[in-house]
Amino acid sequence: MILDKSTGDLMIDENNIIKARMSIEEIKNSNIKDLLTEESKKKLEDNVDPYLSLKTIMVDGIDVAISLDILDDKITEIEFDVDDASRKCHHNKDYNEFGELLEKHKLFMRKMLAVEYIDEDVDFHGGYAQLRSEIRGPSVNITINYLYKFF
Repeated sequence: MILDKSTGDLMIDENNIIKARMSIEEIKNSNIKDLLTEESKKKLEDNVDPYLSLKTIMVDGIDVAISLDILDDKITEIEFDVDDASRKCHHNKDYNEFGELLEKHKLFMRKMLAVEYIDEDVDFHGGYAQLRSEIRGPSVNITINYLYKFF
């Protein structure tokens, strides 16, 4: 899985590409629809909810959950949860796994963005990627944010 920084497109594999600011209609007519959870497929068909979840995908031996936020009929944000971090962080009261989960997210983000270091936000054409973590929450995730003005 890699983000093309010149276009903002997320290439899950050669057959599944989430295009930058992809519309609901484009999702319906693409292979991405096949990756949606059953609940999200129903939401997509019924135009019920601007938040869609993909089935968990295995990337380099790590489970990655992907969700899409949609605003004004376009994808505005893609969120990644590596190794079920949101559930583990929420239920793990002693925070033993937090540092480990944070490192898994950093490694995944470096590979996805083809960068050696992560310095807060990583800019690309039309948006930026961000690693968000909060130990008090605790929570950790990666988001790709598309800027509205570029499209």
